[in-house]
Amino acid sequence: MSQDIPWKRLSVEAAAIVVSILLAFAIDAWWEERLERRTEAGILDRLQKEFSANYDLIDEMKERCTAFCRAERASSQVYEMIDQALAASIATIEVSDAQMDDLIGAATFEAETPVLDGLIQSGQLAIVQDQRISSAIATWDRFLRDSVELQVRARQNIDRYLIPALIKRGDVGHVVRNHALQHVDENVDFSGETTLALDIEFKGIIAQRSENTIRISFAMDRAQRAAGEVLAAINVARSRADGSE
Repeated sequence: MSQDIPWKRLSVEAAAIVVSILLAFAIDAWWEERLERRTEAGILDRLQKEFSANYDLIDEMKERCTAFCRAERASSQVYEMIDQALAASIATIEVSDAQMDDLIGAATFEAETPVLDGLIQSGQLAIVQDQRISSAIATWDRFLRDSVELQVRARQNIDRYLIPALIKRGDVGHVVRNHALQHVDENVDFSGETTLALDIEFKGIIAQRSENTIRISFAMDRAQRAAGEVLAAINVARSRADGSE
């Protein structure tokens, strides 16, 4: 009976079935990979727009010399005034209300990252294959968090040390009040000057304010460079993808 079984035909048919199954799996895998790469292309496009916007926002802040820049300049100027006055045994200095307004200003930079945040929360960021992009994004996130932490610390130091020190050494109530009022009244006047008494402690507090502003400036520069690295990595990845199509 065994001699009547068409083993050769059955073997061929079995092999054909196996090949068909493997081919189907290969086609499915190819199609899924293609869909994933299309999804990745869309992700990279959205990330590119978001990081470009944040890069330009930091650039604009530098060009316009916003509160960050003004605080750094004012703290440096007031520190030099104090240092020179103390060296000459002068007990007071005259500081413009505009300088003090810049001095107590505590700006914060908040990057717009809804796309990146959404990708991280959904796990879709893992679709991006290029490790250079992932590494650049991780660096951006670290530098951005460092910058925010420095800004928060600077604000705490202003409330905890600087403003009390100013109040103790001069009639600065109008400046502190007007600093808040200017956000609702554009006619607030900062054209006056205030006399401040000097001592070593006050010099140290102003030095701390200057140090805070310098570190924030460096942190913002690092965050901007990191955003630029993300954009460069995305451009390389997209160029490779276009060349492979």
